[in-house]
Amino acid sequence: MAKEKVTITLDRAKAEAARGLVGAASTSEVIDIALERLLRAERLRRDVEAYRRFPQTVGERAVAEHAASAGLKHDVDWEAPAQSVVKLKVGDQIRLTEKDFERLSAAFFADLERKFL
Repeated sequence: MAKEKVTITLDRAKAEAARGLVGAASTSEVIDIALERLLRAERLRRDVEAYRRFPQTVGERAVAEHAASAGLKHDVDWEAPAQSVVKLKVGDQIRLTEKDFERLSAAFFADLERKFL
């Protein structure tokens, strides 16, 4: 999509804080990131609203029950953290760097888009 110059009024302190949080090179980049996230969130919210207005019928649920779901199952035992790759227990605090958070959130939203958009 082509970009063009626009004039906006914003809180400079918020823009700078956001720029620091997302590691953006410019305020324009911050706004692009914010708008992209807003679009994703609103599309997802609307999809969820539409689904709630028109839930699956009995027939659709029956078809879904027979779908191939072998790849979706997992055998995680939440009570056995010693066997866990990350060695976390339920309730453990997870610490992430800003870069790790950005990477994980980007992957999360990409996964949502791939599955639902």
